Amino acid sequence: MEQKRKAFTLVELLVVISIIALLLSILMPALSKVRDQARTVICKSQMSQWGQYTFLYAHDNDNKLCYLGSGDSTVEPYFWFDKLGAYISEKKVKEGIYAPASVNYNLKARQCPSSTKNNSSYIGVNSSGGITKCAPFIYEMIGTVTNPPVKLSAIHQPGSLFGFVDVLSWCFHSPMHESGYFWLTVDYDHDGLDDSFWNVAAFPNDSGMYNGARPKNHSDGATLWMFDGHTEYIKFKEFWAVDGSGRMLHQFWKFRQGK
Repeated sequence: MEQKRKAFTLVELLVVISIIALLLSILMPALSKVRDQARTVICKSQMSQWGQYTFLYAHDNDNKLCYLGSGDSTVEPYFWFDKLGAYISEKKVKEGIYAPASVNYNLKARQCPSSTKNNSSYIGVNSSGGITKCAPFIYEMIGTVTNPPVKLSAIHQPGSLFGFVDVLSWCFHSPMHESGYFWLTVDYDHDGLDDSFWNVAAFPNDSGMYNGARPKNHSDGATLWMFDGHTEYIKFKEFWAVDGSGRMLHQFWKFRQGK
């Protein structure tokens, strides 16, 4: 006599489903962390590449760093990603030695792997709007004042000076501005941490974005490229820690070019 096949009971199915759900709940955070670590590694690798392009540009230009951009497009229409983009094969157009102004803005090599459609992020520089506080990347002209290019030899503490970081667009102003205008004193995005000011009228989508930066892309941290050639991962709260008056505390903000 053929034995009747026994089916799973409802209780048994629910137990199996519960076990699977429990295993997924344990594994998913670990998998997410591994994926984020992989994105951080790729981001740091891309930053290292832009660092190499920076050194190559300086080698070809009497040890001088390229400008961030210019306050006068008739004098210097090229941004840093246009000039450094001449050293990579991905550049879209080549006109002489440089690409035409800003065609390299959206280079894939500039996109942070953690970037999303609603949270775009690129590898960018720390600007200071003509006040050379923390960034050796400066504007060529501010009004009628022409700034001299910064030489690599002027950076006396390259291991503590960062050149590239995750940004919303292509730069963010230094919170070390001498007037205190960019000190971190207001919590624009209501996350319990003070943010620096951006031009809210001209860039409404940038307000509360830490001066255009995206420092929380990688597990609440940021990736940075330092001028001694190494890359750094630093937690957001450590990187953007401030004192009671809104002044930056971390050493990466304290060292200025030429000092």
